[in-house]
Amino acid sequence: MKYKSLLSLMVTLIIIGMGVFAPIPAIAEPDPVFKPIIGEIRNKLPSNLVFRLPDRLPIAVTREMSPKLTFDANSEWAHLSLEDENCPPRFNKKGSRGYELVCRLFSVTSSTLTSTYYQRNQIKPGSRTTAVQLSRNLRGYHLQGLDWSKVSWIQDNIYFQIYSAVPAGKLIEVARSMVANSQVISGR
Repeated sequence: MKYKSLLSLMVTLIIIGMGVFAPIPAIAEPDPVFKPIIGEIRNKLPSNLVFRLPDRLPIAVTREMSPKLTFDANSEWAHLSLEDENCPPRFNKKGSRGYELVCRLFSVTSSTLTSTYYQRNQIKPGSRTTAVQLSRNLRGYHLQGLDWSKVSWIQDNIYFQIYSAVPAGKLIEVARSMVANSQVISGR
């Protein structure tokens, strides 16, 4: 009986010890290109939203560019756009196909599930849409355009959507990293 109690105590201590020393998931720092705007995001982000930034962007997004970051938010959504400040004049008209493909290199949007943005922009299953597994418990959707793609998902009751003209596989990997270990910025 004495040995059973001692064995039970040792097993309990081992289990507790394993729990204490279990690895804690790391929260990655955002890609350095985002550092200049993190303070603005924290100041403008409403309390009902969170914002996720990727810890790395594909080289195709950041090479040979002069980054221009813009952030806008209201009570329902927040949007960050990474653009090339040296965008050729023939493409720099917002809303044009050339602008989207050449000037806007990456964007992130988060919104509430009751927002007009979510109602209008949620990616639904369809002919150009593919379901993608972003983590063991989280599924998202990839929408392929002609020269661009978007990935969206819902995490913690917030809708996230990212956009870029990089290859689909690279954008899906960015989304997976954002789901798993991105820095989450909470609203005020």
